Amino acid sequence: MAFTGATTGLAAGAQTNDTRLDYAQEATYGTSPAVAYQALRITGESLAITQSTSRPDEINGVAEASQSVLTQVQASGTISGALSSGTYDDLIAGVMGADWADSAITNGSLGKTYTVRRKILGKFVLYPGSLVSQAQFQFQQGQYAAVSIDLLSKNEIVSDADIATSVTAPTTTKVMDTVGNFLSCTVNGVAPDGCVTQATITLSRDGAANDYGMGHADACGVRAGRFMAAGTLEFYFRSWAQYQDAIAGNQGEIVVRIADATGNGYELKFLNAALRSPKIPNSQSNQTVKATFTIEGNPADAGGTFTITKIVPAPPAGG
Repeated sequence: MAFTGATTGLAAGAQTNDTRLDYAQEATYGTSPAVAYQALRITGESLAITQSTSRPDEINGVAEASQSVLTQVQASGTISGALSSGTYDDLIAGVMGADWADSAITNGSLGKTYTVRRKILGKFVLYPGSLVSQAQFQFQQGQYAAVSIDLLSKNEIVSDADIATSVTAPTTTKVMDTVGNFLSCTVNGVAPDGCVTQATITLSRDGAANDYGMGHADACGVRAGRFMAAGTLEFYFRSWAQYQDAIAGNQGEIVVRIADATGNGYELKFLNAALRSPKIPNSQSNQTVKATFTIEGNPADAGGTFTITKIVPAPPAGG
């Protein structure tokens, strides 16, 4: 006989492939908006609640600890993904503290929080008051370009209600890799003589933290902190140029450019940065020496520490 149809009860529990993550910017901190939410493309996420408790050290004749009390709740975690054009622009604006204008963004002083939602087992897990405390771009030879977004949230709330007026589909732009899509890396306008093998760029809100008061366990508000840009750089050691820059404390632009096969991508620019802590280890035989540096971003004289500019395809000839 011919067997048709599906078998029920296969899964031991909820499946990660069936979960969805989306977000919307809040008009008021901690208030989840009833607007159109934007779905995200991700490779994983670790958003979760942390509950802090305290118990009095009572003196008594019973050999057991006193009842604990809930003192604080906080939610946080990391959203991980593959870098693709337009996918994380809103959350990048969150850590930059600015809005995109003319396909570019430079760090500013705008405060931005989001409500992030996970749909699982027919319910919505909400993370209101989510501040982007860090965004990191990772470029490693032979890998896709990776991005990770760290969130600091007011609370975790489970709800049956779908408050979104609609959900915008995730982007469909191509994932960027470090083989054919990595365009260039320059330090003070000069590319290293050796091929770049690894680079990371970390944008963060130094000092960001939740504030708490009495009457409720979740946060009253959040401190946005100060913008900082840092990173690391590694390439095959073929000349002393960048090493000498680091020793001399020379500062200037450090730029990484990457674009997908369609020509869409990003130029990631430290406006006034220094290479620090140069290392040229010789740790084992039969290896090519690599130079490694940390990148320290500093404010430019004209203002701003970091700028991201979108790379777009060149118009067709005669167009």
